[in-house]
Amino acid sequence: MEFALIWIVGAVIVAAAASGRGHSGLGWFLLSLLISPLLALIAVLVIPNRAAAEAERRKEEAELADTKPCPRCAERVKKAAAVCRFCGHEFEPEPEQAPLVADPSGPFAGKELIEVYNGRTIFRHANGRPAVLYKDGSEQDFYEVSAARRLVDEDKDGLVA
Repeated sequence: MEFALIWIVGAVIVAAAASGRGHSGLGWFLLSLLISPLLALIAVLVIPNRAAAEAERRKEEAELADTKPCPRCAERVKKAAAVCRFCGHEFEPEPEQAPLVADPSGPFAGKELIEVYNGRTIFRHANGRPAVLYKDGSEQDFYEVSAARRLVDEDKDGLVA
């Protein structure tokens, strides 16, 4: 009886560790029940940490979104930079873009449009995040415009133009 309780507590610890590293807690709980919780814990600690990798990828995307390449030295500098800090190249001021306006009678009526990407409209959701509109009328919002663009690249048929 005590052995079974220790086995289950060990499986719960493995599940918590797996979940904290971005993996399925339930899956690792069941696996550790089948094999040893000690072996499963070692496996969880050896496999890559998905949560940290995802956070690093988002950080890199955010840094790239906020920068532009210098045409002279190809180093990345802030978008707002007037002069490249590496080579001294002076950038031309970028013209102000007029906001996109939706057709008042169309499916995007009353929505603030962000951009048209690959023939699909990305708009600002009520919560302030970028979003896309499906043909069935449902909306999906994202934390970043780049994530909305990835969805447009993957699923062109189900989205409203």
